[in-house]
Order: sequence, then C-alpha cells, then structure tokens
Amino acid sequence: MHDFLKILNDLESEIKDSRRSMLGGNRYIDEGKCMDYILTLKSLLPQDIKEAQIILAEKENIISEAEDYANHLVNDAKSKANKILDESELIRQAEYEADQILKSANEEAERLRYETMNSVMDLLKNSENKMIDIINCVRESKNEIIDEFQNNNYKK
Repeated sequence: MHDFLKILNDLESEIKDSRRSMLGGNRYIDEGKCMDYILTLKSLLPQDIKEAQIILAEKENIISEAEDYANHLVNDAKSKANKILDESELIRQAEYEADQILKSANEEAERLRYETMNSVMDLLKNSENKMIDIINCVRESKNEIIDEFQNNNYKK
C-alpha cells in the first residue's frame, strides 16, 4: 500500500511541478512519465480489485443479455398478442358474416313460405272455381236430363 501511495504522490508532483502555459493556464506534463506511473499503479492494484473489475464487466454483460432476452420476450409476447387479436378480429368478422348469411337465409325462407302459401291459395281458389264450374255443369246436365225426362213422360 505504501508503494501505491508513493507513486500517486509522485504522479501528483509531476502534474503540479509541470510548467504552465501562458495562454489558458494549461500545464505541460511529461506524458511518458505519467503513463509509467499509471501502469505501475495498475500493476500494484490488489488481485481482488482486478477480479472485482472482471466481475463488474461480467455483471454488465449479464445485465445486457438479460435486457436483450427480456426485450425479446416482450416483443414475442406482443407479437403473439397481436396475432391473437388479429385472429379474434377474424373470428368476430366471420361470426358477423355468418349472422348476416343466417339472417339473409331466414328472410329468404320466410319469403319463400309466403310465396308458396300464396301459390297454394291461388291453386286452391282455381281448383274451387273449376269444381264449382264442374258442379254447375253437372247440375245443368242433370236438370236438362230431368227436364227432358219429364217432357217425354208428359207427352205420352
């Protein structure tokens, strides 16, 4: 730890003792020396800190992968939900169309029943009229026969 603090102090001194620029107050430091101090400091870091950095990096990777996986799951769920909504919309549309077809079929059946009833009534009326005509014809024929018979019997 003592070496670590000594190197930090040396780095600080290098920066403080460096010459200042006349414009802006920036300092001219020896980049090579400063980089050597930094590399030495890194080499003196305890193994636990290095491992902690590795663990932190792995943690970031795991979090990133988890977020990607979660996003994938959310997108997949949204896609499935949209598909279900689309399918349910298709079902609603099919049910609506089926109701319209059924309604139309019922209306057509009712119209056909009405037309059939009218046709049957017309046929029955025509049949009744023909039967009345036939009965009238039979009556006339019967009456003629009776009249003729009576006329023949009175003449004798």
